[in-house]
Amino acid sequence: MLRLRLMRANMPIKIDHSCLKNGISCSSVLISGVGGQGIITISDITAEACVSCGYDVKKSEIRGIAQRGGSVRCDIKFGKKIYSPVISLEQADLILSLEKNEALNSLPYLKRNGIFIMYYSEYPKRIIETIRRRTENFHI
Repeated sequence: MLRLRLMRANMPIKIDHSCLKNGISCSSVLISGVGGQGIITISDITAEACVSCGYDVKKSEIRGIAQRGGSVRCDIKFGKKIYSPVISLEQADLILSLEKNEALNSLPYLKRNGIFIMYYSEYPKRIIETIRRRTENFHI
């Protein structure tokens, strides 16, 4: 069981990785935001943490025009043996989004009742409602 702690909300989030022990091949994390938010650094740290836990890890980065505040997305898969880092629609176990538009762009990749963590910064109610319809595991 991997435990994350949200510093702002001060609430633990439990991610069950028993699927890795039961023969399911991998878990996937999608991190999204815009240029300058540290998305690539966060993904590097996450991938290193998974490697240090003994998992095979693959990571891909999509940067666009990140230097000018454009979209940045990193896909990370880890497990016993990983062949491709790309996360398909409705396959992400966890999404961390640091920007509201990128949160909505990332949402189709979340598994039903996957975990969605979003940086809070005055989001319109319609964005919050759209995400809550997709998953119960939504944390701001």
